Amino acid sequence: MDSLAEDTLHYEIMPYLSYEERINFNMALKPQHRHTKKFKDKDASLNHEFHVAVEQIRIALDNIQSSLNFKQRCDSILKIVKLLKHPRYSIVMTYSADFREKTLKKNV
Repeated sequence: MDSLAEDTLHYEIMPYLSYEERINFNMALKPQHRHTKKFKDKDASLNHEFHVAVEQIRIALDNIQSSLNFKQRCDSILKIVKLLKHPRYSIVMTYSADFREKTLKKNV
């Protein structure tokens, strides 16, 4: 892992890890590559992760509404689908009943 770039470690590997795996992974890194943001407990970490994911989805939804033509609109919709398939954003589907209900209503 020492030969991988820091961006690869944090943005390509970390999102696929669970809370406990992230802690262990972070501890295995060199001190200069570790993220030191500390949370009081697991719930605080999940809450932060949830809010970050929701904000990213909102930005993608705003891009759909502000798209100027059909191709841009389709690209924005595909981006949202890719976001929701990504493990990092699965937390929104898991912990937000309101989001699941709205998504199901739109698909039906």
